[in-house]
Amino acid sequence: MDFSKDETKAISSKCLSLIARTIKILNRIDESNFPTLTTKDAVSLLQKALKWLENPSNLESIDPVVLYNRLFAMQKFVEIVEDSSSDRISWPLVSYCDDIWKKLFPGGESKIFYSITSQHNYFISPYSDGLAIAMNGLMPLSEIKNITDNNIYCLQLASTEDANLQLYANIGHEFGHAIFYNREKELIQSLDSNFTNLMHNISSDVSSKDAANAVRIMIRILYVINKIATELFCDLVGIRLMGPAFFLSFYELSWGQDNSVWNIMLSPDNNMISAYPSFHFRLDCLFTFGDIDNFCNDAKKDFTTEKCLSSDVLAGCLMTIPRDHTSDKIAVYPRDDQYGPTIESTLTKHLTDIKKALIAFLKEADKLMFSWYPNVIISKLDTAGIAKLLLRLNHDIPPNIIPDTSLLGIPASFQAVLNASALYRINLLVNKEGKNVSDLAHCMGKLERLTAKSFEVTYIQQKYIEWENNRRGGNSK
Repeated sequence: MDFSKDETKAISSKCLSLIARTIKILNRIDESNFPTLTTKDAVSLLQKALKWLENPSNLESIDPVVLYNRLFAMQKFVEIVEDSSSDRISWPLVSYCDDIWKKLFPGGESKIFYSITSQHNYFISPYSDGLAIAMNGLMPLSEIKNITDNNIYCLQLASTEDANLQLYANIGHEFGHAIFYNREKELIQSLDSNFTNLMHNISSDVSSKDAANAVRIMIRILYVINKIATELFCDLVGIRLMGPAFFLSFYELSWGQDNSVWNIMLSPDNNMISAYPSFHFRLDCLFTFGDIDNFCNDAKKDFTTEKCLSSDVLAGCLMTIPRDHTSDKIAVYPRDDQYGPTIESTLTKHLTDIKKALIAFLKEADKLMFSWYPNVIISKLDTAGIAKLLLRLNHDIPPNIIPDTSLLGIPASFQAVLNASALYRINLLVNKEGKNVSDLAHCMGKLERLTAKSFEVTYIQQKYIEWENNRRGGNSK
């Protein structure tokens, strides 16, 4: 055997083996274990693509070496759907989130499924678009469009926090990315109008520092501002969909980091630039737009009336979460980037005005949100109801019912359970005096189980009420 001649044949055979093996893996996945039905659609996309590649006649024009490398790259798409399992993801909670998603995209133009990631963060990505890019060059564009025409997103949850259901409030931020993409024209128009004068001043400064490269530098700065505004808009979506629970969960994600740094990562490809405002500035924006102070004032009264957790949770936690951003600083990476020093010094000089322009943009975006989604956005939570749910948690009772004068009470809303649980959890973490490690772990585990059961029960109750209302409506016609 002469591999100098037969290597191409060997690679081609290996490709066919990999395709057949991957199809078997996909066929073995237990669809009944998916937390939502959209994972099945994602699996179907992969199966269609691989079955097309499995046809020998379709492979004749494809370089086996290119196909070989692409097949290994495609394994990440397989791993994502394999990790979409109810064993690790709370199906009632993501089902609630799925209902919110369908209200945000009522035409069904976009779908979403959930998976896990080993990183301590939450990510959303266009799964179908990513697969289309992976298949580019392997099959005709018309065939790629036919296979990936169904727009599917994947939202990956932090695997190390899969039991921390309160942290799922960060899903609201990830939904914001999909909203920004679909409403980009209106949002960018608002962003531009609030930055017009400021960008003129920034451009003058850049020209005075590096006239020869001013255009290139300004293009990068524009991308940076766009990325920062996008993240802040997504935070706004998070607080409007999830309430103060998102404020708490976002604060928890900031632990262990330098919260006063605006991190900017440049790239030769401007589309790959990433930029994030400081956690302190983001938390201050969330505090303002989430009306956290009014929530706390209302809650203190209602919590006192109900004789449940009060100052320990609110005055000691929500009101005192660090959010002073007066000492913020800009950090541009990589440090040896040709334009990095100019961008860093320019943004640092104008940081105060940049913050003002971003806040003005968020005010307009907030109004747009209420006009787009009046039946989805939270304007105010019922703190009296949350107080009653906290009482139930304090007595080891699932917080799924808000007691009233009736026998059955009122089924708690998704946001009410989420926020009551988040407040109770932060109270456990802060007030751990007198508890050893074992006791604290027991209390946290108990809260997680009570919360999980409540989401399950309230979701079933909600669906039953919808079914009952539809049934009665049908009988009355």
